[in-house]
Amino acid sequence: MTASADYTRANDESRARLRAIISRLDRGQLATNVMEGWSASTLLAHVAFWDRFTLQRWQSRLAGNVVPDIGPLADALNDAAVPMWNAVPPEVATREAAAAAEAVDRFVAALPPDVIAEVLAEGRPRWIARSEHRREHLEQIERALAR
Repeated sequence: MTASADYTRANDESRARLRAIISRLDRGQLATNVMEGWSASTLLAHVAFWDRFTLQRWQSRLAGNVVPDIGPLADALNDAAVPMWNAVPPEVATREAAAAAEAVDRFVAALPPDVIAEVLAEGRPRWIARSEHRREHLEQIERALAR
């Protein structure tokens, strides 16, 4: 199996898990505090943002634009966006998390192997492996709900 197929399978699995979790969460569970200042709904809005942001970065790159590394800014972006993500209605956060995952995964699955290899060589695996980010936050939500 190719690296592309591995990432596609992992992304598909994490997207299915996301949809399954979303389908069983009620409004009260979406309001559950997962970590300081972050509810389950906030985390889903966060996941939607980063999937959409990744898609935008891909589109910009493939259009020939330079896409700088934002690694050092990621925490600051998250901190700045939490108040907005907290304000997103839970039904919007869940819908957007599912839609954004679908959009970025479909895009990544269609990328040619040479483009994937190039991005991996640059040390940007999360541009392809969206499942890693989703898994991290879905596990946080499940742990919080189990408490």
